[in-house]
Amino acid sequence: DHLQKILLNFHQSQVNANFLSGKGSITNVKLNVDLINDFLNKPPHGTVPFLEFTEITLSELRVEVTSYTNLKKAPIVLVIEEIHAKAREPLEYHVDPANVAAQKEKNAQPPPQQKRSASTAPQPYGLLHRILDNLSVKIKRINLSFTSMGKFKTRRRGIWSPPTLQVSFDNVEWICVTETGSPGTPDQVWAHNELSAQQSRYKRDAASGSNQQQHRHRSYIIYKRLSMMCHVKLLPFGD
Repeated sequence: DHLQKILLNFHQSQVNANFLSGKGSITNVKLNVDLINDFLNKPPHGTVPFLEFTEITLSELRVEVTSYTNLKKAPIVLVIEEIHAKAREPLEYHVDPANVAAQKEKNAQPPPQQKRSASTAPQPYGLLHRILDNLSVKIKRINLSFTSMGKFKTRRRGIWSPPTLQVSFDNVEWICVTETGSPGTPDQVWAHNELSAQQSRYKRDAASGSNQQQHRHRSYIIYKRLSMMCHVKLLPFGD
């Protein structure tokens, strides 16, 4: 049901899953661009009113899990072969300067001091958070084309039409790294968090004594590295 909201004309025959081996794939899928455009044009993400997607197609999407028995430390890799996306300038868009200025002013103001209740207390860092933070994404190629209407603001193509912008991103990787920026296993990329926790416990015990036992909120730092090769070209009308 969740996939049908994101994928157009989705059918179970497109799924090839072997959960015992830790691998599953979906082939030849189109994303629901209306859902994506709605996401991009609504607060707090409503900063892209000058672009709308008309088509996004994935040739193959694979999920690779090394171990289901230890998801906390097993690397989960999301692999996409190719993404073909088409975008264009919308026929109309509205940006209210007053709303933009009000939002900036609101963000600049410090939050009011309030007593923390049980409902607003920080939620414990659980297994699902750890799994998502260990997730890595690898995409072999992203092909994006963008067409603008030019000063005449018409979709009718002609010699007055601006060139189509084509951008290709090759070998896109968004992976977990250590605090020095090097790739590593989940244990290696989490080592600084474990060390920080040990140091905090030692300082707390030394300051207040071992008899005081109370829960303290912990912060975790996750390092990610994004890398890719980018190629850009312009295609005049008629090419």
